Amino acid sequence: MQRERLRDDIRALLEHEHAEPKASFVAAERKFGGDEPLAWPTSGGPIYLVGYIDRIDVVAKTTRVRDLKTGKVHPRRADSPPEAGRDVQVALYALVASELAGAWGVPARVSAQYVYASARGVALRDWDGEMDALLKSGKEWLELASALLRAGDFPRTPTESDCTYCSFQAVCGEDRNARAAQVLEKTKRLHLLTSLKADK
Repeated sequence: MQRERLRDDIRALLEHEHAEPKASFVAAERKFGGDEPLAWPTSGGPIYLVGYIDRIDVVAKTTRVRDLKTGKVHPRRADSPPEAGRDVQVALYALVASELAGAWGVPARVSAQYVYASARGVALRDWDGEMDALLKSGKEWLELASALLRAGDFPRTPTESDCTYCSFQAVCGEDRNARAAQVLEKTKRLHLLTSLKADK
C-alpha cells in the first residue's frame, strides 16, 4: 500500500515536471556544510548549518529552491504569510542558496517553493514575490536558535497546534502547552520564541 502511494506521488511529480515551463536543472539533494559546516553570522556569534536542499533549478536568471513534500501533507495556502517556525526549512534553503550562489555557479537572486505531490496531482506554494518576508523569517529563527543554544535553553512549545501530529503527546501530558507557556514567561529570550511560534 505504501509502495503504491509512493509510486503515485512520484508519477504525479514527474508529470508536473514534464508540463512545467523550461527550467535548468542544477541539483537534487544538494549538500551544504559538508566537510566544513556553513557558519551563518548572528548577533551572538555564528550558528553552523549542515543539510541538503531537495531540489535546485535556474528559472529566468533566478535560482529556485524547492522543498518537496509527499504523502499526507498539509499544504500552505497561497495567502499564508511566512511563519518563522513553520517555514524555517524552506527559508534556510533560500538563505543558503543565496550565500553559496557564487560557489555553485548559480544566480544570486533566489526564489523558493513548496511542492506537494500526491496521487491527486501537484500543488505549489510559491514564495516568489514574497522572498524578503520569507528570508527575514529565516534570519529571525537563526538569531533565536543561536541565542537558545548558547544559553542552553531547550523549551517545549507553548503552541497546541505544534503537537497535533506528534506521536508523543501522551508522554508530555494534557497540560504540556500550559506548562511550557509558564516557563517561557520567565526570560526575554524565551518570550521571543513564544512570539515567533504564536498561532496566526
